[in-house]
Amino acid sequence: MLRVLAVLLFLLHPSLAHADVIESWLAIADRGPDGRPLPPPQQGQNERTAPPIAALAMFEAVNAIDRRYESYLKVPAADASASQETAAAVAAHDVLAQLYPSRAASFDEALALTLATVPQGAARAAGLIAGQAAAKAALARTLFAGAEAAAYRPAGEPGVFVPPVLPAFAPWFMRAQPFFLTSWDEVMPPPPPARSSPRYARDFEEVRRIGGKGQPGATPAARGMAEFIAGFTVDPTVRRLAAAKPRLVDRARLWALVRMAGLDANAAIAQAKMRYMTWRPLSAIRNADRDDNPATTRDPLWEPVMATPNHPEYPCGHCGFSGVYAGVLGPETNGPIEVASESVALSVTMTFADWDSFLAATSLARIQGGMHFRFSNEAGQALGRRVGELARARFAPPLRR
Repeated sequence: MLRVLAVLLFLLHPSLAHADVIESWLAIADRGPDGRPLPPPQQGQNERTAPPIAALAMFEAVNAIDRRYESYLKVPAADASASQETAAAVAAHDVLAQLYPSRAASFDEALALTLATVPQGAARAAGLIAGQAAAKAALARTLFAGAEAAAYRPAGEPGVFVPPVLPAFAPWFMRAQPFFLTSWDEVMPPPPPARSSPRYARDFEEVRRIGGKGQPGATPAARGMAEFIAGFTVDPTVRRLAAAKPRLVDRARLWALVRMAGLDANAAIAQAKMRYMTWRPLSAIRNADRDDNPATTRDPLWEPVMATPNHPEYPCGHCGFSGVYAGVLGPETNGPIEVASESVALSVTMTFADWDSFLAATSLARIQGGMHFRFSNEAGQALGRRVGELARARFAPPLRR
C-alpha cells in the first residue's frame, strides 16, 4: 500500500499535474515509477536508451489507432475505437518492465493507477492489445549490433602511472545502431584544428582564461551558468509545444522524435570522440610545451572550474544535445526557449529569446566550466543540428489521405 501511495504521489506531483499519459510515462522512464533512481537496465543498454524506446512504443501504439502517420516500426493498424490512453500506458509499461525487471511490480502499480480512469469495456481491451503489440515491436528493434569495439587499453609508457578510470563509453555502446542515420559518417565532423594552428591557440587561451580556477574570467556568475548547463533539459519547451497539439498522436510523435534524435546524437558524438581521441583543456594547458604551438604557454597548476568528464574532448557532447534539439524543434518554434536543469539545487527555468541565443549560452558555459575548446563546441552543435534535421525529415511522415 505504501508503494502504491508513493507511485500515486509521484504521478500527481505538481510538475506533472497537467501532464498527459505520454508525459507521465516518460517521467517514469526518466526517474522511475516512485521517483527512486532506476537500476541499470537489461539488454546491455544505458539509462539514456529506455526513454526513447518507451516514447517510440507509445507513439506506435497511439498511431496504430489514430493512423495519422507512417509507422516507423511497421506496426499494423489497430482497432480505431481502442482507447489511446490505454494503448500508450501499456506500451510504456511493457517496455520498462522488460528493461527493468527488478522494478516490474512498481510499473504494474503505476499502470493500474493510469488505467483507473479508463472505463472497463471493449475500447480499453482493444487499447491493451494495441499497446502490447507496439511494445513488442519497439523491444524487437535492434539497438546494438556489429562487432564490439576493442576493450579500453590504458595508454602510456610502461611502468608509468595512468589514472585507473575506464572511459565513459562502454564497448557495447559503440555498437549503437542509429534510428535515423544511414551511417555515422553522415554527421561526422572533420578533424579538429591542428594543435600548431592559430585557431587552436586562440581557443586554448580562451578556455585557459575563463575556464580555470582563480583565473580573471572565472567569475561566480560564469560558474553558475556552467553548472546550470551541465544538467540542462529542454523538456519545458517540448511540453509547451506538445500542449498546443490537440491530438494525442501528435504529442506522442513529438516526444518520440525528440528522445530518439537525442539518442542518435549521443551515439554519434561518442563515435566522433572515440575516433579523434583529443585531449581536454586540463591536459592541453598543463602540457602546452609539447603542442608545437609557440603561441600557447604551459600552466603547470591550471585546473578547470568544473570536473573534467571522463571521455575525449572533441566534439562537445552538451553542445551536440543543444544542437539536436534546435534541429528537431526549430521548425516548431524559434522562441522563447525554456530550459530547466537537473544539476542545480533550485528548480529554475531559464528562458532564451531563440535557439541561437541558447546555443551561444551552451557553448560559452562549456568553456566557462573548463571542459571544452570553442572549436569543439561549434563542431558538436553542427553535428547535433544535422542529426535533428535528418530525424525530422525521416521520422513517421504523415499518411497520404
